[in-house]
Amino acid sequence: MNKIKAFTMAELLIAMTIIAVLTVLIIPTIHDKISKKQWELHKKALYSRMVQAMAMMPKVTGYGEYTVTKDENDSDVVTDTAAMAFLTEGLSKHLAMNNICGNTTAELKKCGLPENIHTILTVKTIPFPKKLSDLNPAFATSYDNYSPVNSGMAAFETINGDSVAVYYNPYCQAYNGKSQTGRAQNNLCANFIYDLNGLKGPNEVGKDIGAFSLVMRDGFELWNMPEPKYFNGYVRYNSIDTCNAQNLRATNIDEVHAAFYNYKLIGSPTTTVSVSMYSSSLSYSNGSNKYYLVLNFETGARGITNFMGGALCVKR
Repeated sequence: MNKIKAFTMAELLIAMTIIAVLTVLIIPTIHDKISKKQWELHKKALYSRMVQAMAMMPKVTGYGEYTVTKDENDSDVVTDTAAMAFLTEGLSKHLAMNNICGNTTAELKKCGLPENIHTILTVKTIPFPKKLSDLNPAFATSYDNYSPVNSGMAAFETINGDSVAVYYNPYCQAYNGKSQTGRAQNNLCANFIYDLNGLKGPNEVGKDIGAFSLVMRDGFELWNMPEPKYFNGYVRYNSIDTCNAQNLRATNIDEVHAAFYNYKLIGSPTTTVSVSMYSSSLSYSNGSNKYYLVLNFETGARGITNFMGGALCVKR
């Protein structure tokens, strides 16, 4: 009689165990890739809607007020209606919104923004920034007779389900794209932190959370905050080579400034925080859009000779 060949029960159990293990390993990776793709498409759609809305606004500067005066005890008295006025009097007239909210924890939740977010370069959890200095302490530091605008944020929720926090400077100035005297903070008109899926999570920068920076050049431009893959905080004049060695590319000038404005979201491993950022401290590479020095963490007197530089690298 011919023998019938078949798998033993032990062999079937081993095969099923292998399949189960592979499923556990592979499915989350596939899900993450699908989610990342969905977030990228969602981000592009939000970016496009915001660009179109701001193009229809009669102005971008001058909404509300941000002033700091002294009382009889020489304490600061801050008048800040900037971000809320930018939304209610400006952007909301050209971008459909479900809610406009203040900057308390309860108000953030009302507009679908989380209490805490995870940074991108290092594993950190930070409170959701309530004002510009929570994004970069430079916005709270007076230096060389320059007093930055440290305005509080306001928030809104679009009819498409996007949650967005707005940080606004009503006094922003034009930026020429090459070199400047003064500070990068001068050129920031508004900064937007978005959450693409509300309170669902993972509330992580580079996934459902990111940022756009609105700056004044010839007109107004909206820059994406870079999503760095590598940072070296002690590089002088050779960030291009440093990034190439990691099979990454160095950030361009627009990405540099967007990273500066959103310093805390990136979660840089360095503990040194710049009080200024001079694009004149960035060395050009044969007229191209790449720069040898990417970030300037100023450690001493004003000028190019007294600083530590850093290489901030992003995906090619």
